[in-house]
Amino acid sequence: MSRVLRPVAVDAYVGWSVFGPEEFCAAVFAAGFEGFNLPFISRFKGGGGPVDVDLIERLAGEHGLCVPSVYVGGPEWSASPPCLEHREGLEAALAAAQRLGAKLAGTWPGVASKDASEEMRQRANLCDCLRTYLGRIADAGLRLSLEFEPGSVVGSFESALALSDDFHGAIGLCLDTHHVNNLGVPPTEAVERLGARLAEVHLSSTARGPAGEEADQYDYAALFAALAALGYEGPLTSQFPLKDPAQIPASAAFALAWRDRTWS
Repeated sequence: MSRVLRPVAVDAYVGWSVFGPEEFCAAVFAAGFEGFNLPFISRFKGGGGPVDVDLIERLAGEHGLCVPSVYVGGPEWSASPPCLEHREGLEAALAAAQRLGAKLAGTWPGVASKDASEEMRQRANLCDCLRTYLGRIADAGLRLSLEFEPGSVVGSFESALALSDDFHGAIGLCLDTHHVNNLGVPPTEAVERLGARLAEVHLSSTARGPAGEEADQYDYAALFAALAALGYEGPLTSQFPLKDPAQIPASAAFALAWRDRTWS
């Protein structure tokens, strides 16, 4: 691992399937990133099944890359109550996370139904799954990091805070700059209200590209000042739909510059 505190990482998100794992790790390393978040169900070229953990472990080691977070589940937890299929997938993802040294178990609860009664069922399923799985996640030495956004099962800032509080802080929350901007919560307020609940930061342009692109209107000065005041030590993860390989080094340079300027 190249850095323990505030590693600058990238999330293998939409569009990254142009790379196989070897190409991905080489591109991430060459760009200057210090790590990457891992989707346990592969988003790499030819993916769709579980990632090859042996290969990922070897590649991360060869390039000196850390893995801050492994994605452990999400929409399926909102779609149905706890079940064997969930549990098997969770156990496999947690085993990978432990091997790779991840400290966060990432989750996104999926898109909320437009039918009010169905949305209530989704929320009930999600809460049942969280009650069932949180202890196991904690026993594995990880903290759950839940990403919330408009239109998802956890679709508002207030509902995210309430959910975390309902579980006595066992659910950490991910501040995604694109999503929080769309929710109308300014950076300083977002960080201060999240407080100890803040598990992870995703850096993403207000235009949904890489943070710092020309169209990006987010106030990163306010964000990083608030993170420093909070004493934030978690990952700073670039997450964006990849459209051009040139976005990779640009996004790394942007995140590294803000990190190093803030915590020099």
